[in-house]
Amino acid sequence: NNEFAMSLLITQSAAAPVYNLDVTSISPDPANFGTEGGKLTVTVESNSAWEYSVIPDSEWITQAEKTENTLTLNIAEAGYTERQADIILSSKEDSSKCDTVTVCQERKILFEVTADSTSFGTSASQAKFEIQSNIGWSYEVSPAVEWVSEGERTDNSLTLNIAELSFDSRSVDVI
Repeated sequence: NNEFAMSLLITQSAAAPVYNLDVTSISPDPANFGTEGGKLTVTVESNSAWEYSVIPDSEWITQAEKTENTLTLNIAEAGYTERQADIILSSKEDSSKCDTVTVCQERKILFEVTADSTSFGTSASQAKFEIQSNIGWSYEVSPAVEWVSEGERTDNSLTLNIAELSFDSRSVDVI
């Protein structure tokens, strides 16, 4: 019988929403790239809209595609210095919910040698070489001869002393 039915309203206060954001996979893992560059794909699990930033802002990392749960970035061909950046993914609703992917890239090898002259008269002379390099370098006089000796060597130059010529012409390779 409904004559004695009673209706009670029950209310409950809303809780503050809890947001999450986690990187569930990255490819390649770790995000290390060779000089040719490539694509980085990050899969995100989040219950809110999310965004990303690249720190430091880097022209060599560009967005290819962003969907609800994936981010694909293009990693450009390398330059002559190693480089690294952090991709910071964060919830738009709660910026404290974030995850970071570190991207590293090798450098191209730079090794160029120029010489003022490689042909000398009979007088004692100096062969001067300018070296541009982002790697360590060494040299060898082949075959080893007494008439060529090291004068001065710095990180970006080499001077070889050429002794006076007393008789026949001669040559040697500097490798």
